[in-house]
Amino acid sequence: GEKSLFEKAGTGCDDYEILCAVPPGSVEGFVKAAAEADVAVAHVGTVTEGIEGPVFMERGEERRFGAGSFSHF
Repeated sequence: GEKSLFEKAGTGCDDYEILCAVPPGSVEGFVKAAAEADVAVAHVGTVTEGIEGPVFMERGEERRFGAGSFSHF
């Protein structure tokens, strides 16, 4: 069937923003430095231990997709 817009955004092939992981103890400093550099940042998730594929939250409900995102390699 047709993929929802949310699913397309989560598994599509176009990347237009930089994604990074920041250790929990460094988040406050990271956000402050970004603001001083006039760079907007948004918390989009948390990395957890395990081998399961990504789980997304949409309007408070878990979403899992059968296919992963596009791989360039």
